[in-house]
Amino acid sequence: GMSDRGVSSPIGVVLLLGITITAVTALLLTGGTVLSDTRADAEQSQTENAMAQFSSKASLVGLGESGDQRFSLGRISEGNVRIDGRAGNVSVYADRPGGRVYIGNVSMGAMVYRSGDTEIAYQGGGVWDRTDGFTRMVSPPEYHYRADTLTFPIINVTGRGTASGDV
Repeated sequence: GMSDRGVSSPIGVVLLLGITITAVTALLLTGGTVLSDTRADAEQSQTENAMAQFSSKASLVGLGESGDQRFSLGRISEGNVRIDGRAGNVSVYADRPGGRVYIGNVSMGAMVYRSGDTEIAYQGGGVWDRTDGFTRMVSPPEYHYRADTLTFPIINVTGRGTASGDV
């Protein structure tokens, strides 16, 4: 009779509170993940833009139009940037009537931003993005081909270390 109804009300409130607390916790957990993903995406686009800016400034130095340049990658909190002086090289050959002649090999090096499974790199005058095993060109290397002359400035990236924060 009477005692049954007296018990059901507090249990109902406790269950309702339990469901509400669970829902709020789930929302906070997924909200935190979404916020972190959004921050990582924003940082990656900012890094792509900054690397493209670096590419154009490096070209000015490489072509002898400027002695030195400064640039900012912005704030990096989701990943880090490192210099890999041994990343990649270009071999140059010339096709002659007698066959192919080896002219030389130039080391490129790279500046690489890494966050999770994404890498954004400046290498060989271009900016490249590798995510989930697929690579796309963000900004092309500087090269010009006129008549029989190929102009392909290869900027060699050297240095050591890793950085994050304000780079």
